[in-house]
Amino acid sequence: MKAIEESQEARGEEQQAKDLLRIKNLVFNDSITAISIANLDGLLMDVNVAFLRLWRYADRDDVIGKPISHFLDDPSECAIILASLNETGCWEGDYTARRGDGTTFLANGLATVVHERDGRVIGYQSSVLDVTARKRAETYRGIGSRILQLLNQTGTLQETIPLVVAEVKRRAGVDAVGIRLHDGEDFPYFAQEGFSDDFLRTENSLIARDAEVTACCDREGRVQLECACGLVLTGKTNPAHPLFTPWGSFWTDDARSLLDLPAEQDPRLHPRNVCIHQGFASMALVPIRNKDQIMGLIQLNDRRPGRFTIETVELLEEAAAYIGAGLMRRQTDEEKTLYAVQRSKLLKAEGLNRMAGAVAHHFNNKLMVVMGNLELAMRAMPEDSEPGSYLIQAMQGARQAADISTLMMTYLGQMNGVHEPMDLAGLCRQRLPEIRRDLPTHIHFRTDLPDPGPIVLGDSRQIRQILINLIANAQEAIGTQAGTIRLAVKTVSRVDIPDTDRFPLEWEPQAGRYACLEIEDSGCGIADSDKEKLFDPFFSTKFTGRGLGLPVVIGMLRGNDAGITVMSAIRKGSTFRVYMALASAGLNRPERTIPPPQQAPGELAARSAKTGPVLVIEDVPAIRDVVAIMLQNLGLTVLLADNGAAAVELFQQHRSEIGCVLCDLTMPHMDGWATLTALRALRPDVPVILASGYDEARALAGDHPESPQAFIGKPYNMRELRDTIERVLGVRLTDSLAG
Repeated sequence: MKAIEESQEARGEEQQAKDLLRIKNLVFNDSITAISIANLDGLLMDVNVAFLRLWRYADRDDVIGKPISHFLDDPSECAIILASLNETGCWEGDYTARRGDGTTFLANGLATVVHERDGRVIGYQSSVLDVTARKRAETYRGIGSRILQLLNQTGTLQETIPLVVAEVKRRAGVDAVGIRLHDGEDFPYFAQEGFSDDFLRTENSLIARDAEVTACCDREGRVQLECACGLVLTGKTNPAHPLFTPWGSFWTDDARSLLDLPAEQDPRLHPRNVCIHQGFASMALVPIRNKDQIMGLIQLNDRRPGRFTIETVELLEEAAAYIGAGLMRRQTDEEKTLYAVQRSKLLKAEGLNRMAGAVAHHFNNKLMVVMGNLELAMRAMPEDSEPGSYLIQAMQGARQAADISTLMMTYLGQMNGVHEPMDLAGLCRQRLPEIRRDLPTHIHFRTDLPDPGPIVLGDSRQIRQILINLIANAQEAIGTQAGTIRLAVKTVSRVDIPDTDRFPLEWEPQAGRYACLEIEDSGCGIADSDKEKLFDPFFSTKFTGRGLGLPVVIGMLRGNDAGITVMSAIRKGSTFRVYMALASAGLNRPERTIPPPQQAPGELAARSAKTGPVLVIEDVPAIRDVVAIMLQNLGLTVLLADNGAAAVELFQQHRSEIGCVLCDLTMPHMDGWATLTALRALRPDVPVILASGYDEARALAGDHPESPQAFIGKPYNMRELRDTIERVLGVRLTDSLAG
């Protein structure tokens, strides 16, 4: 009996041992912790199911016998861990583990030595948890506060944003980070780290373009932005879609799956997939907002899949909110500074314009005296006499001075032109023989002129002059060295027109598409500090008083509602681009015009000044006297008044006799407009000619109750005066001194 009892007891203990072993195996295999057992050589002897799942192996046979170092991203760490185990009997810490498919994760491990009953060490066991999400969340939580610190530092956005990008990249541990910020109607990268030059060449701009490289717009006229970045930046994300968050972010940890999306299921506009083809598997695009305004986005890309979770994206959204608040504050401060600088430039330009206009006005008045008296003297003296030749030379010099005055008016954009549709490339082709003839042989001239070219609305004479002046400027920049000038015409979108180094300062592109006249040279280039002075009258880097070539270009651009940009660097040449709205997008601007004079049908009546006297109203005595003599030489009787009030009084005395009135516009107390109105109140049909040293556009600007029959600009000669009076009165005058 005793033996039987002992046998049963032994079988019971054996069963208990089996049950215990079975339970241990169940615990080992069912544990959510990845457990492994290794021998003293560091080779795996056994692993549980959680280990296979975590390291992404299908079967135990795939891992048994492999060294511990095989499962670490940095195999050298294994020696450190084993040394600690052999010395202290345990090791605990974090490391980067490498899975069977090559991906990595952050692991937290606890390892101990395994003892035999007699105390001998016979192996090692370890328990491992994947702490990637927890560690990453801890890292991402710190990004926001660090960004806030950076944005609160002194310095410009150009200095601060790259620091933010570097900090996000370092803390997030991703391959590439970029921040896109609003610029015009695009969102280029303001700063980035990790994206290749090839990537940036195609992806810096998000604007959708057609086959002609023209920006595409939606029905409301807004420029369309492509791919996932465009979707996030336009706020058109769908929070119900698994790729998006309620905040409006886009994220994926397996970007290649997007390539398999049918077109009708892809939420992106014109998906480019360049990120995917460049090998990025994980992507997060988080909008940078300030309240309801999307100011840009922060982009994180990594070539490893599984780098983001919804939790980390939400933490990035918190960081983006810090960026948005900081940007708004910084941009407000910088915009105030920029506004002050821009306002100072505009005030300077306005002051320069006022001064130039006033100088030209007074200059023209003085020239009127000089040229009028010269003409009278020349008429009174034989041309072949020696004094007559001196007078002719003096008149030529005076006319050249008058031309400079005209150029000053052109610089101000105050010279009237005839606006008509024209083929811009065709106009350039017409000038090619002249351009090639005038260029020296050491300059190679190339063209790229489409046929037909874009149609613009402008003054063809002024556009030709703009072309000639810019070509001359390019030739001067090249100098005596061999070089190249390239002339091209193309069509661009409004969004392609830079807002820096753009002139005139007040010009803003409004139309959707523009014709672009481009002149590129390989010359000496222009320093950044000189660009804003480039179009000032008489500015030159060579010597003072160079001329009015480029300032005249600016004036003609003003007159044609066009703009110009300058791209240049020292020793790298320059590119000038002129932008004119296409004719279909041009806005017709109403201009004040002088009504045609009332004339009887048929030819002008030929008679010897049988008209009534001409009332001359002029406050400058020298001008008044010379004009009186010119009129008398035309066979006309003259009445003189030195101001508006005296003219009204004189007109009342000769109301029915006066044939017409020649009135200066700028006079003290009672100017030409007030005088015109007062005279018309006395006699509504009186013909009036307004005269001014200002150009016609400026002189006739504004709303006035009465309009003159004609305008004549000073300085004018006797022929111009005669033609104007004949046109107004409908008569033909006899020039008593005509040869």
